[in-house]
Amino acid sequence: MGITAMTSIIQGTGGDVHFTVKDQAKFKVVLDQSTSRRKDVNYRRLIAVINRHTQQETAGGIREDFKNEILCEPDFEVFPQMKKVRVADYYKGRFRKENPSAAETSISRSELTEEIGFHRQQDNDGKWIKIEEIMESISKTDELPPRDEVGYTAIVASAGSGKTTLMRRIARKALGISTVKEKGERAPSHPRRKMIHYMELKNMQEENGIKASKFLFGGLFETEFEEDEAYKWLLENQSEAIIIFDGLDQMKWDFEESTLRDIKTFENASTSTIMCNILSRRILRHAKIIVSSREFKVSELPAKARPKEIITLNGLTPQSAYKLFTYLLFENGKRLWEKIKSMSPRLLQLVSVPVFLILIAVEMGIDPNRPPPSTVTELYSRIMLILRSVEYIRNRKQILSIINKLKEMAFEGVKEGRVVFYKADLDRFGVSADEVQDLMTKVPGNNILSRHLMEGDFTFFFCHQSMQEFLAACFVSELKLETYSLFDSQQLHEKQWSVVRRFVTGIVYMNYTSDVHSGK
Repeated sequence: MGITAMTSIIQGTGGDVHFTVKDQAKFKVVLDQSTSRRKDVNYRRLIAVINRHTQQETAGGIREDFKNEILCEPDFEVFPQMKKVRVADYYKGRFRKENPSAAETSISRSELTEEIGFHRQQDNDGKWIKIEEIMESISKTDELPPRDEVGYTAIVASAGSGKTTLMRRIARKALGISTVKEKGERAPSHPRRKMIHYMELKNMQEENGIKASKFLFGGLFETEFEEDEAYKWLLENQSEAIIIFDGLDQMKWDFEESTLRDIKTFENASTSTIMCNILSRRILRHAKIIVSSREFKVSELPAKARPKEIITLNGLTPQSAYKLFTYLLFENGKRLWEKIKSMSPRLLQLVSVPVFLILIAVEMGIDPNRPPPSTVTELYSRIMLILRSVEYIRNRKQILSIINKLKEMAFEGVKEGRVVFYKADLDRFGVSADEVQDLMTKVPGNNILSRHLMEGDFTFFFCHQSMQEFLAACFVSELKLETYSLFDSQQLHEKQWSVVRRFVTGIVYMNYTSDVHSGK
């Protein structure tokens, strides 16, 4: 008797037919298998949508923000030096000035030590690790740990250290690991993760009254029902999921004790509360979660929401920096590297920071005969000069006016703690999306920066957070003395201005030395 006939009998449409207890048991097994199969197909589709989204979000090479005719896309990967440090030592040694016994309490801004440079100094304590060890750790699904040992991994580093590139590579590698083994290949010794979900937190804004399912999967599916179903699967199969949150420091919210309240499965709550529930492992406690952030945001987390594992990025090795730089510039690579060594040896310290290496390659690739920049501020100033010289807009005054408006918008963004802007923001500062796109599309005489400085059809963001901070520093350095003094006393000391402060110092110094050389 087939499953269709059996179903008809149960529903009373197949006549007055009777079957044995054995037949009933057989029917129940077949029906359960059919229902389970339908569920599997449904959930597989939902998981496939999420994994496909991760694949799309993490696609692109190392020069994604600077697609051009000069840089060559590497056919290899280099990674920053990574070190796993003990969380207790990290908080007590890196951020605490005194009273280390209070490590489990929240840390106030006044107790923070300053970051040194644009990337972390190498930690004296800890264990050097490789990407293979990270992937081995996140791919396996061992027995669930005790509740007090559940936590998440934080990738912590300062501006330009390669956090986003690393997170994208981890996501892509996890997608590869999550696939089913091909026929004939040796079966894995541990279960594989099925769902790999990558989220860029800069796109999340503070909202009240959304569900965790919407927070995680909003925009991925056509219906709210599918979002809820995907979340149900995640709750029931947490150990089979990896969730990667990139850019915790780019979220426009603060973590407070009030946001640590428990929430129910489909309860509406603020994005801060949902994120705190995830970090404190009140929800999704058995999913593998990886978060990237600059140091200051990790330092401000409530004790209950702190990571159980911290991995710091410590810059590229000289060998990796050389290999990447010379490949990016291909024929001119080795010659320009030697030029840096002979004319600006201090620049070799900067190329250990991935974003600076890329920008230096762009700047020197455009004009190989020019002496290399000697400081970070000079580097960013030259990039801005390149953007000012766009041939697409002939009116130089118009270009300068637009850049000046972007300076103020960048300043307000840092002030408000956000890196994402909308058309309303452009309207507010008197610049159109078309003007911004035109300005940032070309470099004179070359198709160098075919990706815009700001990008997105409906949302806009600078190609790198440090570019926004440089423009904000330009705005600060141009403030009237009275206005600057007020800003300096009230806000400039706060942690989100850390990189801006360095740029301001560099800009003021450059202006001073320029005045000295010109006889002013």
